[in-house]
Amino acid sequence: VNLNKEDPNINELILINGCPLPKMTLKDAVKQADIRIPGYFFKNLDKGPLLFMQKYQNKPEFEERFFQVH
Repeated sequence: VNLNKEDPNINELILINGCPLPKMTLKDAVKQADIRIPGYFFKNLDKGPLLFMQKYQNKPEFEERFFQVH
């Protein structure tokens, strides 16, 4: 926020708290920003971390003990 607060292209702050953030919080923020996202995105949101984790699978530099999916 502080890094970009003087940017003339930014008209509004939409603060999203939480990690992982509640699904409704994300839906509300996206709606406030007038961004259209297909409903299936939110339906499968809980599977997102697993999809990202797959790209690191079987890579020698990845150590699973440093990552957790709750």
